[in-house]
Amino acid sequence: AATTSTDDTSHRSDYLDEDSVVLILGAAGFIGSELAMALHRTYQPRKLLCVDSMASGLGPGGSAVGAAGNMQTENDWRDAMAGGKGKSSLQARTEEELALFEFKRQRAFHVLQAVGERVHFYRSDFRPTIPEYFDTGEVPLLDTIFQSHHDITHVVHLAEPYHSAMFDRDENGIGLTQAVPRTKDSTKSGMMEGIMEQLLKVKRERGAAAVPHLVYASSFEVYNHAYPYDKKEDNPNPPPFREDRNITVPSTLRGTSKVIDEILATTYNNFHGLYSVGLRF
Repeated sequence: AATTSTDDTSHRSDYLDEDSVVLILGAAGFIGSELAMALHRTYQPRKLLCVDSMASGLGPGGSAVGAAGNMQTENDWRDAMAGGKGKSSLQARTEEELALFEFKRQRAFHVLQAVGERVHFYRSDFRPTIPEYFDTGEVPLLDTIFQSHHDITHVVHLAEPYHSAMFDRDENGIGLTQAVPRTKDSTKSGMMEGIMEQLLKVKRERGAAAVPHLVYASSFEVYNHAYPYDKKEDNPNPPPFREDRNITVPSTLRGTSKVIDEILATTYNNFHGLYSVGLRF
């Protein structure tokens, strides 16, 4: 658990049942789609609200442009498209990304077909533009969902910004990514920030009892499993790792982004009483 709380969790809405309304962020991924089907089979919740951007980084406007096959400029892309340098890299990456999109499309369709009228699917990036999105007239997707469905009881955050690490590798085969992934020409707030601010808005407008339970995906990568195992005495959390011990340096930049999420979740709990559970997959 990334956060702790002393709140009484004995009331009925804590438990999943046929009256539950579950919002799944990142619902077209493997875990998200399997979770939606498992909830449907086991608890038959009244509604499943599924959100996924279906992003795969397709096209030269995606966030993967700078790394794939060293194609860093528009001329590089034109050359590759014409069959010159980078053609094989561009073709292989495009095929992989198309396969990822088809994978997500089939999973989303399977959930829609199996659950039927109980599921609502939103294909969109739920992150609002920053900083003061409500002051600029923007109505973020999450706010629209919470205004349309006042009865949300549980939120599961499995979404992750596309950061191209699945396809783009440096000369050593290491994925090129960022601690805080960004999409080209689109200034967005962080996903965890957007979720916590939305839950805080619900608490302020409707009271603490209306705030749904939040479970979010952290990662095993928050642990420093790249640390030399023969120097355990210098590592405050040597393997086997324990969640109640300090985290030093994450093993990847993606792990760093998950640590940021955990810190945000803890801070929102400490200052605003927003309880959440982080799972280090």
